[in-house]
Amino acid sequence: MKYLLVFCVAFHTATTSAVATTNNRILLSSMLVGTALAASLCDEYIFSLTEKALLTTAILILIFPRQQHSQIVSNLPKETCTVPGYTDHPLFGCFRFVTDATPVSHSDATQQCAKDGGRLLLVNSAEEEAELVKLLQTPKRVAFIQGTRSVGSFIWLADDGTSLPYLPSVVANQAIPTATVLSLGKFFTAVDPTDLQGNYFCEI
Repeated sequence: MKYLLVFCVAFHTATTSAVATTNNRILLSSMLVGTALAASLCDEYIFSLTEKALLTTAILILIFPRQQHSQIVSNLPKETCTVPGYTDHPLFGCFRFVTDATPVSHSDATQQCAKDGGRLLLVNSAEEEAELVKLLQTPKRVAFIQGTRSVGSFIWLADDGTSLPYLPSVVANQAIPTATVLSLGKFFTAVDPTDLQGNYFCEI
């Protein structure tokens, strides 16, 4: 009988992947207990304290709750950026830097991002600005970012009509009334909406 116990424990270890649910583990432990009790009642075998401890341990191992396969799969990191041309950036999320494309206006760049299901990148902090400036320096480029204003206004708005969450203390060319859209090179710059650029940032 003692060898049967050892076999059951070893069998359970080898077939853990097959015994995937709590109900199956309970069934297996019930079979183990039933076999042991039957042997004991029939006086076929008398369990020592050590063997009783081994039996108890085996049962606890079998019935101890385990994370199910479906839970393990759901806890795995999910790929969050699957749109072609986009990468998962630690600061910007699902992000694309369009470079050296056919020059387009700020409005057209906005539409191109929208076709991907996204928008022109909205800069939320000085940290994000600094990261973008790094990307634009090798080689030196200027790119469109999100931000528009009415002619003569000093209030810059996001695409949804709210104020920009971040704006540096100085925006180049802001004194030019008709420079109503934003670009970024070494710093934020107001440019005319008819200006063309081959570089812009999109986010989803």
